[in-house]
Amino acid sequence: MKHQLVGTLNYQVKDWSFTTANRYLERISGTPYFVTDFRLGYQRNDFRLYGDVQNIFDEEYLEIEAVPLLGRWVTLGVQYNLKFR
Repeated sequence: MKHQLVGTLNYQVKDWSFTTANRYLERISGTPYFVTDFRLGYQRNDFRLYGDVQNIFDEEYLEIEAVPLLGRWVTLGVQYNLKFR
């Protein structure tokens, strides 16, 4: 790794949360690239909904020589915390 810069921004309003993560990476033997991820979440008591978008701008890049990584992808999730007494 020649250069790496990572920054995140988190913001919460009542039951909603917004997170963005940004990464600039430059490998010694490769082309530099910039990747942005985003998460939107809603939490109420023990129930949580969230959606992630990884690599929002569909950047093409290689982490390991000649192996392209995923482009943009989306994840949706539900989480519920059970309490046993």
